[in-house]
Amino acid sequence: INAEYMGYGGIGILTGASIMMVATANSIVEREIFDVKTTSSALLLAYDKQRHRSYPETTAVIIPQLASVDYRKLGTYLCQEGHLQHEGLSRMLPIALCFRNAPDDVLCEAVRSALLFSTIHTTAIGACCVHAKAVADLAACEPGPKFDALGFVRGLSRFSQCNDIRARLNLITRDAKPATDGSGLFSIAKDTREHLSETNQTEAAEVISIALCVFLEHWSDPSGAVVAAVHEGGETSAVASCVGQLVGALHGHGWIPKEWFALLENGGGEFSRDEIIETTIRLSAYDFVKPGHIKNSSQPLPYKAPLYNLQPLVKPKEAFGAKETIYSY
Repeated sequence: INAEYMGYGGIGILTGASIMMVATANSIVEREIFDVKTTSSALLLAYDKQRHRSYPETTAVIIPQLASVDYRKLGTYLCQEGHLQHEGLSRMLPIALCFRNAPDDVLCEAVRSALLFSTIHTTAIGACCVHAKAVADLAACEPGPKFDALGFVRGLSRFSQCNDIRARLNLITRDAKPATDGSGLFSIAKDTREHLSETNQTEAAEVISIALCVFLEHWSDPSGAVVAAVHEGGETSAVASCVGQLVGALHGHGWIPKEWFALLENGGGEFSRDEIIETTIRLSAYDFVKPGHIKNSSQPLPYKAPLYNLQPLVKPKEAFGAKETIYSY
């Protein structure tokens, strides 16, 4: 991003969401296990060192509370049901890589644990589970002519335990129109996109929905897919991050333009380009498949003094076949 407003000149500065993702990866590499308590402490430390970054509002509110509030209580810090926002999606990449061969129930437990100090909302967790599953499965796929992108998304729908997420994925697969050139690509109508993104992609369910639309349209051209995601509008950094993770899992890293690497900040330290690459290499060597690979995970504890009172944008409504209240600050 162009980060002059954060005190940096030029392009290539990591966003706060990227910092949180790297901090999650670093905590796993350090302990060689996914220790939820250690990860929460690592996120707090990273945030304290990198406060000048641009963070999602939910991150900027919740993460500082880790200094004084039990991490198991923060999932209900903003509201008792947990928030719907997309801030946890970027942190799913390290989880997906480490648990890529794990049974679905173990993968979902790792996702829930990673979100424990962020949100307990079932739809937000469901969106993150689908994203982690998508990255994990794509890492085992070949991006050739036999890759069935639409069948892949249908598989994600069958995997999802969240009615809202499943309904969204079913809408995408129902409305996807195959390209006439036999490329295996699909197009998703603007009306469908608008139906999937009623709050301009501030919510995790919306971000993963739009990311999968972009993936269906551009999966064979990874760099083009990332550029297309940026041009979607709305929460472009979140959507592009998800799309980049999807096509990266499918295609590996050889497609990434050299100029993208060259522009990334690389001044040394754990959040510099070369250190991030080294962490990723070490992270990919882990193969967590058992519940015992998740440490200090437990049920969220109630917290009765939320900092914000979230007011519903609309009354409980029929949203993609499931009654749900949409919240906003």
